Amino acid sequence: MNIPKKMGLKIPDQNTVKKLVSKKKKRFVDEKNKFDLDLSYIGPHTRIIAMGYPAQGAEAIYRNAMSEVQRFFQTYHKNNIKV
Repeated sequence: MNIPKKMGLKIPDQNTVKKLVSKKKKRFVDEKNKFDLDLSYIGPHTRIIAMGYPAQGAEAIYRNAMSEVQRFFQTYHKNNIKV
């Protein structure tokens, strides 16, 4: 049973919720690889990244999902990661 649909409510997608939670913070968006993550590179010529702890389950609706963070690192920094 889909209660929100029956009540005529529109549920926002995950990226909309994440943008609301991020407020004015800059997000890493890559439309080609379908990334929309709350993370930042520290400095213009560095590979140091600052981000919140990745989430799983319901918390991933408004935070970076662990699976997306793993995919990001495999896409951009394969074999060159230290946490």
